[in-house]
Amino acid sequence: MTEEKRNDEIDLIEVFTNIYLFFKKHFWFLFGAVLVGAILGYSTKFYTQKFYESSMLIESEILREDILKEYIDNIQSLKEDKNYNFLSEKMDIEPNKLINLISIESEIIKDKNIHIKVKAHTNTILQKLAKGIANYINKEEYVQNEIDIFKKNTRDLINKINQEIKKIEQIQANFIEPQNRAGEIRIYSQEKSLQEELLLLTKEKQKLKKAIQLAAPFRVIKDFTIYNNPKTKATSYTLAGALIFGFIAFLILIVRNINRSLKEKGIS
Repeated sequence: MTEEKRNDEIDLIEVFTNIYLFFKKHFWFLFGAVLVGAILGYSTKFYTQKFYESSMLIESEILREDILKEYIDNIQSLKEDKNYNFLSEKMDIEPNKLINLISIESEIIKDKNIHIKVKAHTNTILQKLAKGIANYINKEEYVQNEIDIFKKNTRDLINKINQEIKKIEQIQANFIEPQNRAGEIRIYSQEKSLQEELLLLTKEKQKLKKAIQLAAPFRVIKDFTIYNNPKTKATSYTLAGALIFGFIAFLILIVRNINRSLKEKGIS
């Protein structure tokens, strides 16, 4: 067993040695192929179309994340169908600007937020896109129904809070009457507790009123950033060109070595 193990180690060393010698012998040929491929890949930046890329982060208290994502993905489907007139009507964005939209992608991330990633030929469309997406979703009947339900439920909560506030104010009025001033410390503690509860209810009421005023399909956490400098795929094409040409050169060397080995063995 020791002899077999030693033979295996020798065979493994021989394999790595042959590989090293192969690359050492053909280093400049392989390096040249990789370099040519990288140069050709990089040169694509001079004749491929440039694009702008930006992203937006949103959340919704009214719509489920999967439903909101479905609406956003549908914008991409309509764009691929080149149905720019329908998109223009729904988003209130001119068709000639929508043509510059390359792609719009969305994904649900942690904390139930949705990340929207956009590519466009020009950055001018990014100025209207956030509002356009809101317009598109807001015109759906289901969304309007959900907003109406949200507002109704919120108003019901406000009415209940108003009732609680009235009860607390009545209790506070009873504490002010002279006949109820015995035990000053206990009464002061109760009055303070009621005042704190009243303050919390008032803050909650204000929060709910604000929610009604701002009721919308989604809330923008981070809007699209409008970059001045466009992007290209030069880096990706450079790497791809280098790998492809390097692989082709490697295959040529392998085939040439196999043919040489067969000739040495007298096999035609």
